[in-house]
Amino acid sequence: MVPPLKRIAVLAITAVLAAAAVACGGGPAASGRSKDSLVVVQQAAVQSLNNNIASQRSSSRITGEIMEAAVRITYRGATPVLEPGLAESWQQVDAKTWRFKVRPGVKFSNGEPLTAEAFAKSLDYYRQDPAGKVTIVLANLSIKAVDQMTFEVHTSTPDLGSLPAQLTWMLVFPPAYRGGMTDAQFGNAPIGTGPYKLATWQKGVAIDLEANPDYWGQKPVVKRITIKSVPDAATRVGMIETGAADVVADVTPELAPRVQGIKDVKLEFAKSDSRAFLVLKTNQPPTDDLRVRQAINYAIDRKAIITTLFKGYADPLTGLFVEGESGFDPNFAGYSYDPAKAKALLAEAGKTGIAIDLNYTIGTSVLDKEVAEALQGQLQAVGFKVNMKGGPFATLQPKWRDPAKSSGIYAMTFSPVYGDSSFLLNRAYFHPESVYGVWGTDKELTGLADQAVAKTDPAVRQQLYAQAQDRAIAQEAMWAPILVLKQGYALRADLDWNPPADSRFYFETAKFR
Repeated sequence: MVPPLKRIAVLAITAVLAAAAVACGGGPAASGRSKDSLVVVQQAAVQSLNNNIASQRSSSRITGEIMEAAVRITYRGATPVLEPGLAESWQQVDAKTWRFKVRPGVKFSNGEPLTAEAFAKSLDYYRQDPAGKVTIVLANLSIKAVDQMTFEVHTSTPDLGSLPAQLTWMLVFPPAYRGGMTDAQFGNAPIGTGPYKLATWQKGVAIDLEANPDYWGQKPVVKRITIKSVPDAATRVGMIETGAADVVADVTPELAPRVQGIKDVKLEFAKSDSRAFLVLKTNQPPTDDLRVRQAINYAIDRKAIITTLFKGYADPLTGLFVEGESGFDPNFAGYSYDPAKAKALLAEAGKTGIAIDLNYTIGTSVLDKEVAEALQGQLQAVGFKVNMKGGPFATLQPKWRDPAKSSGIYAMTFSPVYGDSSFLLNRAYFHPESVYGVWGTDKELTGLADQAVAKTDPAVRQQLYAQAQDRAIAQEAMWAPILVLKQGYALRADLDWNPPADSRFYFETAKFR
């Protein structure tokens, strides 16, 4: 047994050595960990690995390593590109029918073979929950197995240009394994065809993935991945500083200088499709008055938020769309920062000094609470009395979708679950059938969205979505756009991996030098 005084001395020496390692930039390379494994730390906790339940970035990052879809999405810069996934090819055979050929020789990680029936059954399983996130996205189509390796997708809309993109969000279940399970049960123990499979999951602690030895595609070089959720940004950075992590996601801009000072660690702020904005309800006072919605837009100092909170690691957002999306126009001006005009519009509307609720998430995206607090100050400076109502997304979203329980304006962060502008305009916002259609719709905007989704010509779609953006923002001020996030990562300098624009992981391409 070690005497007490000697134990104290040993502990003290250990603490000094640990502090010295950090001070000298000991970094990940000093950890000596195997290059076959990867430890990743992100901000938000994971509630489910079933995308019908949880579509947040923290969950979909991991689900996408385990399960796959008929069509996969890759990025060339910021532009999403559709490529064959579990379907090796597809074609449109008539106005409402698409035919997909299943990739041969693929097996789920439990040994079940991939057949056309798996695609049809997967849609059936999603629809067991009428309010499921994937169910809503795929409400406009049906799937039928034609033969063992061919399935057809029938759409309610002729010439549905978004169909291949929509299918990137329909992850495919193994039918025999999934049969009889609830969405929640599958979300706790998912099986897929992906490059990794779930090994262990300690809820609230860590998720361990291991490489799928029978993966049909390029075999992952990294054989084991551990994903941890740590809400505090400084603690996350501390983990790569001491060698306890190889990748830290959701690095906040104020910690960038600290990351840059760590030996053998590199900092990356990747372009993303994640945009921050205020939703302004058009069907409830005081934002049912266009002048109030315009006043809110003019009150926002986007440059100040980007400079002070994001230290320049964000881009201004003026409209609905980001670079790479159909409808994006780099010359779309949106609203300038003009507090005097905001005050004049409020006075004209007789709303100076009016109280308004600002609903916002906490811990869902980088600096979401801080952005809401900055918006509160800017809105109060032009004459609003702002009541702050924040909380976790999982708690707030059900209330926000219920018109009887929600009021005010909403600070949101949006990243489309599939790479097509129809998701924003037909499935998420503005449309009567969308998730947040309860916040108000516009007949002309809905008409433009429905026209665009039924076109396959990219030039025609670009024109229609540009008109929709002008209607939603310039004419009706249904959003107050703020910024486009850049996703911050700290990673070992010897790790070859490029963070994609959709903020997911795709670690099957990662390798250590």
